[in-house]
Amino acid sequence: MKFAVAALLMLLGFSVAVNLYWWRSDREPAADFAHQLQDRQFTTGEKRQLGQRQSAPALAISGADLQLLFDADDFSDALAGLGWLQGQDHEASLKLKQTWLAAAREWMLASASNPRLLNFIDAAIDNDPNDFEFRRLEAEQLAASGRLLQALDRYYELLNESPQHLQGILAADIQRLVKDEVLSLSEAQAWPPLIALAERLLWHEPLHPPWVFIYARALVMEQRYASARSSLQTVLYDEYYGAKARAMLEEVERLGLAEASIPLQKRGSHFLVDGRINGDNKLTLMIDTGATLSVISPSLLQAANVSPAPVFVREATINTAGGKVRAPIFRVESFAIGNYSVPNMQFVLLELDDKTVGDGLLGMNFLRNFAFRLDQKNSLLVLSSPQ
Repeated sequence: MKFAVAALLMLLGFSVAVNLYWWRSDREPAADFAHQLQDRQFTTGEKRQLGQRQSAPALAISGADLQLLFDADDFSDALAGLGWLQGQDHEASLKLKQTWLAAAREWMLASASNPRLLNFIDAAIDNDPNDFEFRRLEAEQLAASGRLLQALDRYYELLNESPQHLQGILAADIQRLVKDEVLSLSEAQAWPPLIALAERLLWHEPLHPPWVFIYARALVMEQRYASARSSLQTVLYDEYYGAKARAMLEEVERLGLAEASIPLQKRGSHFLVDGRINGDNKLTLMIDTGATLSVISPSLLQAANVSPAPVFVREATINTAGGKVRAPIFRVESFAIGNYSVPNMQFVLLELDDKTVGDGLLGMNFLRNFAFRLDQKNSLLVLSSPQ
């Protein structure tokens, strides 16, 4: 039985080779193929197996013949025969090709280094270096074996060479791979490999905003603030991503600040600090770590003629020493102490009875953006980048 199967496979390989030779020579294969059959002495088992597929004057190559070659790992002949079959029965060749691709992906699920898988991919690429589906399979195998950067190179090669209707498929493949890898590396806090991944992506798509943000975030985690700032500036004026880039740049600016010791004014058991609204409108606030929101005198804000003008946000109930009161909350463009700034800072507008507190209260809606401590002995507010 084994001898019969081996002989059959030998015959099938011979049959495919002869037909392909004449197909590639733009000649009709049938007559010469019949001569080849006449010159060869077949065993009784071979004749019995082939008898049902023989038609005068030639023996046709069927999908079943090619499947036998594939199952025997004779991938070169099987793939060459697939090309011949495509010219004879396009629908059958497509169906057979999808069967083989599905089998290859099953092997990949078991092991990305499966020898049958690797041999099949090598034979497929060798047989047709431009075939989209086989090249995509090669990229999938590279990714599955952990060679993600090489896989991305393959995907982008295909993306640049493929017609538009196939580019969406490849873009989805790339996005899926990147999403999974970014999540994995971020959870492991593996920032250098994530930077390398982002750099490879930006090599292929230099100004693609999602890749810029991945790159900038990883650079920030490595405290490479200047590089993060530079990368974000490339998408700063993008119609859709500009706002996100500006917000991230503000975060980078805060994180990149050196530790600062801000002099305080002591009044009794309290400390006052100087600050600025919108860059140049100076005021003095009492530090109150128990206050959620900062408070400012409405008369001072009106007299300062702040530009751009504060924007009304909402009204809120505020707890004061004299009980609960309703007060408006306004948003200013920025509020800063030294080089430490918070954009879109909100203030409660409320006149305070105690004039010793300066122009208002500095609450946690500013302080929580930074690492801070009060050096009461030296009357200093120490600010640094958040950890």
